[in-house]
Parts: sequence; C-alpha cells; structure tokens
Amino acid sequence: PSEFFFHAMGGREGLIDTAVKTSDSGYIQRKLVKTMEDLHVEYDGTVRNVNGSIIQFKYGGDGIDSVCIEVQPLELGVMTMEHIYRDFGASKADFAGVVSEDIGENPPDLVDELLKDREMLVKDIFRYNKKSEVYAPVHMKRLVEKYRNTFATKTNLTPEYVVAEISKFCEEPLVKHNHLFHILMRFYLAPKKSIIDLRLSKDMFDELLRDIRFKYVKAQVHAGEMVGTLGAQSIGEPTTQLTLNTFHSAGTVKANATQGVPRIVELLSVSHNPKNPGNVVYLHPSISGSQDAAIAKMKEIQKTTIRDITKSVRIYYDPNPMSSDTVVQEDRDILLTYEKFSVTQGNTCASPWIMRLELDRMELAAREVIDIPMIQTRIQNNKVLRVFDCVHSDTNTPDKIVMRITFGTDTVKNALSLRFIEDKLLDTVLTGVDGIGRVYPRELNKEMLYDEKVGGYVSTKQYVLDVEGTNLLDLSVIPNVDPYRSFSNDVHEIMEVFGIETARVALFQEFMEVFTAEYVNYHHMIMLIDTMTFPGYIVSVDRFGMSKNENGVLAKSSFEETSKVLFNAAISADFDNMRGVSANIMFGQKPPCGTGFVDILIDESKLPEGNEEESSAFSADLAAANAHVEQEQQKDDAQGACRMEDIMMAW
Repeated sequence: PSEFFFHAMGGREGLIDTAVKTSDSGYIQRKLVKTMEDLHVEYDGTVRNVNGSIIQFKYGGDGIDSVCIEVQPLELGVMTMEHIYRDFGASKADFAGVVSEDIGENPPDLVDELLKDREMLVKDIFRYNKKSEVYAPVHMKRLVEKYRNTFATKTNLTPEYVVAEISKFCEEPLVKHNHLFHILMRFYLAPKKSIIDLRLSKDMFDELLRDIRFKYVKAQVHAGEMVGTLGAQSIGEPTTQLTLNTFHSAGTVKANATQGVPRIVELLSVSHNPKNPGNVVYLHPSISGSQDAAIAKMKEIQKTTIRDITKSVRIYYDPNPMSSDTVVQEDRDILLTYEKFSVTQGNTCASPWIMRLELDRMELAAREVIDIPMIQTRIQNNKVLRVFDCVHSDTNTPDKIVMRITFGTDTVKNALSLRFIEDKLLDTVLTGVDGIGRVYPRELNKEMLYDEKVGGYVSTKQYVLDVEGTNLLDLSVIPNVDPYRSFSNDVHEIMEVFGIETARVALFQEFMEVFTAEYVNYHHMIMLIDTMTFPGYIVSVDRFGMSKNENGVLAKSSFEETSKVLFNAAISADFDNMRGVSANIMFGQKPPCGTGFVDILIDESKLPEGNEEESSAFSADLAAANAHVEQEQQKDDAQGACRMEDIMMAW
C-alpha cells in the first residue's frame, strides 16, 4: 500500500508538471520565432536581418543546409602518434609495388598536416571531449567505399598528384573556410589510403573529387531560406520534450543546478542573477589526477567563517574576570596564565560582557589552513566588533579549545547589540574566495589530455571542483588552478571577464547542456546565439531584447505591448521598411522569403513591337500553337482511355 501511495503521488506530480510546462514551452517557442523570424540567407551567402545587418557571414559557420548534414566517423582525435604513422605514413618502398608511375625519393604522406589537424580537432571542435564523430556534409566514408577498386594491382595515381589535388580542392572559394571538411578530405583521401588501400586510378580519383564537389555544392543553403524561423522551430520543438523537474545525482553542485525548461527561460532572458550560479574549477594537469590535491585546493577555495568551526557560543556577565570569583570557573587557568604575560596587568577598561566561543577540534583539523593565532588576528582586525581583548586556551591541552572575547566599554549598550555582535563575529571570514560558498570535488573521466608517452590525446581521470557561487577573476589567480579551462554558468560574468566571443561559446555550451537528451543541430543553436550576441552586447530573447534589436515597428507590435509600440513609433516618427515577414502579412502582401525572395522582371525589348498587323499575326501564331497543343492533349487522352479499357478487359 505504501508503494502504491507514493506511486500515486509521483503520477500526480507528473501530470501537473506537464500541464504547467506546456504553457511555458509554448511561450518560449513564440519568443524565439518572433525574435528570429526575419533572419534569412542572402545571395552572397550571409545571414541578415530586415535592415541588412549581417548576423553570420556563412550560415552556421559553413554555409551548409542543415538537411544535408550527416554524422560521419572521424577517429583522428583519439588516434595516437603510432596509429597515425601506421595508417598514413608511407615510404617510397610502400608505394613502389603499387604505383606504375615514377615517384620521387620522399613521397608526401600528409602525416604532419594530420597531426596539426588532430590538434585543432581536439582543442577547437571537440573541446577536449572524447568523440570520434563529426557532423558534416558529403558522407566521405560511404562515398570512398563506393569507389574502392578491388581488382586493380597497379595504379597510375601518384602521391604528389593526390596531395596537389586535395590542396587545390581545399583552396576553392566554396570550401576554403570549412576547416573541418579539409580534415575529412585529408583523413579519407591521404596518399596511402587512396593509392595502397583503395587502389584508385588517376581517373577514378578525379571522378571521386568531382563527385565530392558536386555533393558539396548541392549541400549549400539556398538564398531566401528563412533560417531564423527554422532555427527557432528546431529549438522550440525539443523544448516541449524536456521535463520541467529533472532529478540528478544528489550531493553535488549538479544536483541543485537549474535544468530543463527553467534553465532555458533563464538563458533566454540572460538573467543578471541566475538561481544557482556556479563555477567549475579545473586544476593544473600536474595535480588534477590527485584526489588529495583536489581536496586541499577545495579547503583553500571554500569560504570558512568562525561559525563553521565553532561548537557553541555563550555570553556571560563577568565583572571580575581576573579575580578568583570569575563566573566561568573553567577559564581560571587561562586567565591566570594570560595575566602573567599581560602588559596591562589586569588594569582593564573593558565591558563586563564577555563572549565565550568553544571551537570544534575536528573541524579545525579538517581545515588545515586555519590556526588559532590566525583566528585571533581576524577577530581583532574586524573593525565592526571593536574587540578589546581576545584570550584563548592552549591548543596543545586535551581540554576544550576556548576563546574569551571582551569588548570595549562603549561597544555593548544593550542585549540587542550583543546579538548583533555575535552574528558579526560568527560571520567573520577566515579563509576562502569572495562570493564562493561550498565546494565539491568531482571525478571526470571523459575529457582528453595530451599524453607524452603515447603521443596522443587520451581520456584521463582528473578531478574538478564544482563551486557554489561565482568569482571567476579571483579563482583564476589561485596557484595551480587552470584559468584557461575553468568556467562559470553565469553568462554575464563570462562577458565581463573574457568578452563577447567567450560569452557566445559559453551560451552555446549552456544551451547544449540542457539539450543533452534531445539532439539540436549546431546550425540552429548557433543561429539563436549569434542573434543574441551579434551587436557586441547580449540581447535577451523577449520584448526588451526586441526593442533593442532592429526588427520593424510592425513586427514588434505583433509580439507584445501592441499599443505602446505603435504609440512610441508615432511619437518618434519611426517607419517600417516593409521587408519583414510580419509587416507584409499584415498588409496582405507576399513576404520576401523563400520563392517570394525573387522578383521576376520583364525585358520589354524582347516583347513584340510594331503595328497592329504584326501583332495580330503574332496573335494568330499564338492561337495556332495553342490549338495544336490542345489537339495533342485530346489525342493523348483518347489513347489513355483506350489503354484503360484494354487493361480492364485483361483484368
């Protein structure tokens, strides 16, 4: 029965969750579409908005239609030096038995280029994640297999020719900017693969390149394609699949990180105070593999206040602390020892109120960076408390560690001020970075690091620190923290520390982290992110962002606050250039998108000219042509009817 009850609870929550979420995700989709509805591809391949401002120089960075992109295997990132030399390195002797033509002493094998490619692939494309697939047009593996020449023993294809043709292909204006495609070309068509493995002849190699070029050209995005709306729909649709409350591993920062639809809302509005801000701190490779080092660094970074190491706080009224009749008899020894070494010799002008802290030995031992003299110094340096004196017991004794704090005569005025002082005292920061709360070490196994022994990138076990709260600047100057890989989930902080380009990358990673279960094509995601970052500052995807953007007046008014937008436009004499989708639809015109992106112009010089007789002759010719077409049509219909009758009879 108890299981049944809890299952019913879970089921009810799921239902309510779904009901609440549909309105949220529907509104997200509408915001996305209205923000991006006018982004289209121009004839020069750029993506522009209504006013012709360039959002992207090439759609999605490569100018390829998202429909034409396929998953392709590319093992280069996980290959070691030995593997690369085995698969691509070839000497004159290797080619000699296969190539019928004359080859030089040192035939090119593209190994050096491929090693550079591997570097770029791991660092810039995979960002140190272990992957062996890429998304690209023209499925190279399938195409190359189609051309494999199984029966040839000798070939007239030379390594020099292969390298020259690949280089020439990569320099063509259409492919020049697409470095990932260059890597694919070199990986699948390197001399050793083309000549020894595939046994291609010169003609076959040329035909293969022609085929690749044809498929690549076919994969180009068309002018007039409304890539903004496409992107908005492709992000909005998987948003509806996300569950609102996603539960994750407990006990880590990731457990209470905002996820699912609330996180998307937060990212689209680019909130200045996100719900759960946090940093991920990467350690220097020399210590990142050691758990002890990670824990030591954790203790150094996390904020420790006196509250964290205190067992109990008691407040006493003790007018005669130095005489034998002190209220706290336990402290007599401490006070007597102190009196021997005291300069004032008991002539005090302190308040009779004392605060007595009992410290926790275990907590002190766990935080190695803290010692008693340090605590004493921090308390005395706290200007708000105006501490008169601070006495502590000897730390070597097995008894309790006690601190007796006395204040100046004018500090304690009433019982309320004592409470205030207690709070301020306990909140005194001993160690840690500003703005940082708790820190959790986490083990990572996915990320790749360069290993000198194997000469390649291997996924290494390393520890990172998940940090509650953000302070990227102070964290990056702590010794043995890797400032190049540590990052924050607060986009504004990244923007302030590193600038707009890094904020763009961070936004992309944050969005993709939400869509781990759903696949969203890079083209659509980067389209949204470039819309948010192209002006040089971050634009939110809502009515506030729209008012900063250059959407037309009518497009803005069709979203939210219609009357306000129109009044403001009337007051400031704004005008709409009528190039947007919304504006044209409102006026019942054909919007300039897709096939409406093209105008058909008539060349009047080609029209029939002259007198009426000539034009009537032209009309007569036209009528005769139409009659002929009609006659042929009737003949075809009659034949079709006969054929149908024959078929019916046979049946």
